[in-house]
Amino acid sequence: MNNNQLDQNEKINLFKSLFRGRNDCYGEGKGHCTKSELTNAVIKNHLSGKKRIGVYMLVSNNGNKKNDCLYFAVMDFDNPEDALKGTSRLDDAIEYINICKSYGFKAQLEKSKTEGSFHVWHFFNNPISALKVRRLMAQIITDTGIQRYEIFPKQDSTETYGNYINLPLFKTNLPMNTAFLDELNQPYKDQWKYLQEIAQSLKNSPQSIEDIIEINNINLNANGSNTQKDGNEIKEKWITEAMNGTGKGNRTQTLVRLIGYWASKNVPNDVILTLMLNWDKNNNPTLENSYGKNKIPDTVNYVLTQYYNGGTEKDEYKEHTVENKTNKKETFKQILDKYTQELETIINSYENPSTKLKEAEIFVRTITNPKIAGELWKFTTNKLGITANQAKVELKTKSAKELQATEMNDITWIVPGYIPEGLTLLCGKPKMGKSWLVLSLAVAIAAGGRAFGKINLEEYQGKVLYLALEDNERRLKKRLNTICKNEPFPEDLFLSTEWDKGINGIEGIKLWVEQNKDTAKLIVIDTLASFRAKTIVNQSEYNKDSSDLEPIQKIAGQYGIGIIVIHHLRKATSDDDYDTISGTLGLTGKADSNLIFKRTRGEADAILMGTGRDFDEDFEIAMKREANTGWTMMGNAEDFQKTQARQQIFNLFAEMNQSLSPKQVADMLGKNVNTIKCLLSKMRIEGTLGQSEYGKYYKI
Repeated sequence: MNNNQLDQNEKINLFKSLFRGRNDCYGEGKGHCTKSELTNAVIKNHLSGKKRIGVYMLVSNNGNKKNDCLYFAVMDFDNPEDALKGTSRLDDAIEYINICKSYGFKAQLEKSKTEGSFHVWHFFNNPISALKVRRLMAQIITDTGIQRYEIFPKQDSTETYGNYINLPLFKTNLPMNTAFLDELNQPYKDQWKYLQEIAQSLKNSPQSIEDIIEINNINLNANGSNTQKDGNEIKEKWITEAMNGTGKGNRTQTLVRLIGYWASKNVPNDVILTLMLNWDKNNNPTLENSYGKNKIPDTVNYVLTQYYNGGTEKDEYKEHTVENKTNKKETFKQILDKYTQELETIINSYENPSTKLKEAEIFVRTITNPKIAGELWKFTTNKLGITANQAKVELKTKSAKELQATEMNDITWIVPGYIPEGLTLLCGKPKMGKSWLVLSLAVAIAAGGRAFGKINLEEYQGKVLYLALEDNERRLKKRLNTICKNEPFPEDLFLSTEWDKGINGIEGIKLWVEQNKDTAKLIVIDTLASFRAKTIVNQSEYNKDSSDLEPIQKIAGQYGIGIIVIHHLRKATSDDDYDTISGTLGLTGKADSNLIFKRTRGEADAILMGTGRDFDEDFEIAMKREANTGWTMMGNAEDFQKTQARQQIFNLFAEMNQSLSPKQVADMLGKNVNTIKCLLSKMRIEGTLGQSEYGKYYKI
């Protein structure tokens, strides 16, 4: 049956057929037993993520009073709460599965809810003796040498309930957790299809526990230990058989397991690759014939990178070999005691608790044995008197007194008073002169000239990278000829009309800064829309805006340079000019400074307004376009506008040559009547205008 044809009831029935246990009770919460029927509705709530449940595994067979049979069993590799962050039990789970394969014991891997923890499931078509299954699992885990595990069920039989095991496919934790994993240890894309395959396999090829026990000479009287069989011998037997090749269907899974085996032995990466290429020659058909010549190298690289920290290089292999020979006769306790002494010496060498913790973590991470590393980390947290969760938190605090005594560097200005180091977002409407403004500014910084036609930048000169992503070289050359008045262009101005977007573009900027880090001063991105990467599916607009600017801001802060990103304003108006910036608050909030360039189309005057973290106060300055040579600063915008309005009023009276009322002046100039009244009154007091007895004004 195809998964696409499974309805809700069919999924529940499939689930119940595999995870069969007691029907008169089920587990939920932390150890709570709900003594009521395990109905389809309860299972539906589990699968939909509403309430997670567990199944009591031991059942009665043929009316026995004791519950001593089961339909499935689980080996639990749980990551303890005090485990070092980033540790995982995956290697242990895979090691256990490898030995299961050598016994002919089928096993399925699930990533459980707890981070770094895994379950290995064994399913049976008919009720099987719990004692036999537990003895078999105990023998296999003994062969691995793994010391931390739990076998479910925990009893051979019980007249009560026993223990329950949490069930997989709890929707809230999917797709990564409570999911079954494929041969590359990634969640199956279609979990239900995989469960169907398990169910079909049980039906077509049921495994006989009795045969496995007989063939492998398992002692049913022993409680988990069997000295008649050597674990290393079993491993070597499986490796020898596996290296002889396999058939279609098991090749990739066997390849991954073999890579893991050789990597765990610290065999160099190039040797592993050679071994796997030779192994593939024994397969029928070969993976190379089925998938191409890159299949083996790509899989080796993937497994070593994802699960073995890149594997082992040649020089490292010699060191590991010597260490293994040296430590071969040492017991686990002797090795642990030796490392503990070293760790204690490191901790006692520092006074600051944060430094103690940091140096201890560095040491623990050098230990390749996960069991020893876990014990050492537990020793560290106990000695420092902190919990494992507290150890994961790095507190960065400073007292007010320490802050007062700390010497701070002055703000680095790109343009004194107007463009500080950091990320500046410069916004304006399209085709209003933003690019002219910033290009002329770039020329001034690169040449050590005058910013906005007034501010001397001789002491602030530096290299500038201008990414003109909406222009071409012909247009850039024409504009530079105009701005530079046909004089030589600055040598320290670098231009590009083609640049990678997104992360590659960020890396390109980093590379340019690294190559010019002693002299780099400013980078201009014109515009944000031409630079940002495509939106990630399901990413909110706010997160998109913020994440697009975050790496740019980090570069500016890391290298102490200025980065200007040119962006647009919305068509809609607002009482707050900064609310007209296109996008969400993720843009303006992430930028260190926000500038708005306002201009009425067709007019030669504009206003540059700014706000930011390093400004003592917000500013608004008047700008005037100077015959295609860029923009010149005219001073405070409010004062300039008043001066400009006075001149307009004076010119109007000269042209009309008659008395005018405030309303007539306001209508003719298109200004607010109250503003005009105030200006006319001031001009009368200054003696520029006279006022008749009828309230009209006239030119003196």
